[in-house]
Amino acid sequence: MSSYGQSALVEQLTPKQLMELSERLYTSFQPERMTIDAHADECVKAWKVHNDDDATFMRQVFYGCIRFQKLLNVAMSAFYFHNSGTVLRSDVHMYTVYAYLTLLRLEELSFGQYQRLVKSQDPQKMIVFLSFVFDERVLLESCRDEWLKLYDIAFVDELIRQVLVFLPEVAQLRGSLEEQVYLSKKKEEEEAAAWQSHGTVKHTVPKPFNLTESRPRPLPAPDDLGEVVRPKPVPPMREGPTLEMKAVELAKAENRKQLAAKYSDPAKQPFQLRTLERPSNLERIKSQVEEERLRELTFQPKASKPVPAAPSASVKLNAAAVLREDALYKKKQDQEARMIKAYEEELRDGREFELWKHRMRELDEEQRREEIEERRREMKAAEEAALQARLEKVESNHALVVEMRAEAREMERAREQELEAFVEEKRGRRDVVVEARKGIKVAQEALSQERRALYEAAVQERTELARKLAEEKALEHARKMDLVRQLRALEAVPQETVTHFDPTSTPGHGLLEEMSLAELKERIAIAKSRASQEEELRREEIVAHKKEKASVLEAKAANISRIRSQAATSAAQRRAAAADRTRKHAHDEAAEQERGVRELMERREQKKHAQRLERDKLEAEQKMIKVMQQRQAATKGLVEETKFRELSKGAERELKAKQAGAKQTATAYEDIKQRERAILTKNVKQGQKHKRDFVKLYDDKVRALAELDAAAKAEELEYKRTLVAAEHERADKQANHFKTNLISPASFVHHHSTNRGAAAAAATGSSSGAGATAKAKHALS
Repeated sequence: MSSYGQSALVEQLTPKQLMELSERLYTSFQPERMTIDAHADECVKAWKVHNDDDATFMRQVFYGCIRFQKLLNVAMSAFYFHNSGTVLRSDVHMYTVYAYLTLLRLEELSFGQYQRLVKSQDPQKMIVFLSFVFDERVLLESCRDEWLKLYDIAFVDELIRQVLVFLPEVAQLRGSLEEQVYLSKKKEEEEAAAWQSHGTVKHTVPKPFNLTESRPRPLPAPDDLGEVVRPKPVPPMREGPTLEMKAVELAKAENRKQLAAKYSDPAKQPFQLRTLERPSNLERIKSQVEEERLRELTFQPKASKPVPAAPSASVKLNAAAVLREDALYKKKQDQEARMIKAYEEELRDGREFELWKHRMRELDEEQRREEIEERRREMKAAEEAALQARLEKVESNHALVVEMRAEAREMERAREQELEAFVEEKRGRRDVVVEARKGIKVAQEALSQERRALYEAAVQERTELARKLAEEKALEHARKMDLVRQLRALEAVPQETVTHFDPTSTPGHGLLEEMSLAELKERIAIAKSRASQEEELRREEIVAHKKEKASVLEAKAANISRIRSQAATSAAQRRAAAADRTRKHAHDEAAEQERGVRELMERREQKKHAQRLERDKLEAEQKMIKVMQQRQAATKGLVEETKFRELSKGAERELKAKQAGAKQTATAYEDIKQRERAILTKNVKQGQKHKRDFVKLYDDKVRALAELDAAAKAEELEYKRTLVAAEHERADKQANHFKTNLISPASFVHHHSTNRGAAAAAATGSSSGAGATAKAKHALS
């Protein structure tokens, strides 16, 4: 970015004009219509910015605001949140441009040029902006966390550091701007005070103009309405029913009399049927149906069968389950050993750290959920803004469609006119073509006759060539058939061949591994015997390995069953202890509750007794007061004095009652605190005792395991020494045999298998010893 203090051939814009054009360039950009470069070129050309430095500045500001739009949006949101009552929403684009220059280009721009740009705007607005953007606390608390969601932490921290470098210069700039604002206000106030100090101001009294009043216009003559129509008076209304209503009532009464006379005649009664006199089970069937419906409505399901007892059969473990569970127990033992070792070395327990870590993870999860909820709210606001923008876009598109439809109608009319002219032109060309086609038919007839003659000549030539080719193929076929007959005749002649085979002779091809058939059979027999011996040896090794594996699995299964029984026993003990603690806690709570109820009842009885005594005392006092009032009815002063004395006594009694209640409450509170301290002390002592017992038990276990480990290492060392001695002895024997050349292949194989069998037996014995040591370790753990 070039400096603006240098002179140029073309006149430069002032700082205010430059910032206004930069703001307009950023505000008028519509990405759906054109690209960034096209928009910048069009605006610079339309606004006639001829200075290259000014145009470059505007482009850089525009490109930067578009590129860092998310960063600037965060800054503007925090700015309007903190200064919502002192800034205008319409100045958001101006503050966005200044925020870009301050946060991202201040170091490159230099503070002198930045000061010129700031002073070109309203000082009051710039004071608010500078107070926000150069406040370290606001940048760290309101902007940094949101910027870290978008950019790297190194970039954000460097951005804040570059801004805070200019704090001393910004303080001087703010002081000058505040001086401008407050001195102008002070000057206005002084002028107003001076104006008021000169006395009462004479105000101008308005007077109306002396205008000639116009004469009123005469009223128009009334219209002649002719003869007025007078309506007849309303006829008088009679009270009671009308004649029609009376006639309807008489008709209804007559109909009722006719119906009563009709149904009272014995001749018109219902028929007496014999079927009604027969016995019927209708009532019984009706009662049965009602009982069935009632039974359905009051359905009582059958009682379910009791839950069967849990099966007590033991589950047989396979090899994978035994190994898996044994590995799990070993892992637990290793964890316990590491925990004991860490406790011995560090003298602390890691459970507090694990609890703190779990609590911190829960706090992080809660913070993450809050951030997700905040993002949801932001997305909802963005969705509403997008919906509003879409509605505005639909309205603008609607207006554009109306305009485009009008333009399309104009284009349609122009196209119809062009089409009519084009049709007229084509009609003229059609007439010319019709005239030309009349001579084309004659030429087409001549051309078709010439093509037909060429076609007939070509067909005749192809026929002649096909005939010659068929003759040549026939001659070649006859020659080949003659050769086949000759070959078949030669093959039909019998030939006698005799071959003699010697099984002891070699083929004689000159190869290195040539041998006769007899030697091959002998070597195959030797190889088979050797393979059978090796197979038998491998079978024995496999059987021994299987037995060893089975013994190891049996030992591990026995150890697992023992550990399970111990775990079940300890779990039962823990459950019994927990049940005992629960019962004891319930019993203590019940006793405490009963004691509290008794204390409450006693307090209520005491309160009732005190109320009864107070009531008796008040009644006696009232009687005395009445007697005194009767004696001193004539003396008003004595009555007032007695009233005041009684009121004082009542207040004193109320104060004593409050004091007694407060004392009782404090006593109960102290008792509760003392019991709580006693319980806390008891729990701490029990915890310390459990911890000492636990440490002592683990120390004994560690000591026993160390002894067993030392014994196992000694056994293993002795076993390795035995193997090494046996291996040396076998190697010496083998070397002696090879030196004397008195050993055969079969005896060598047998001897080697014997040595391997002895080594395997020694290994089996050592492994059984190691298995016994492992059993002892598991039993102790």
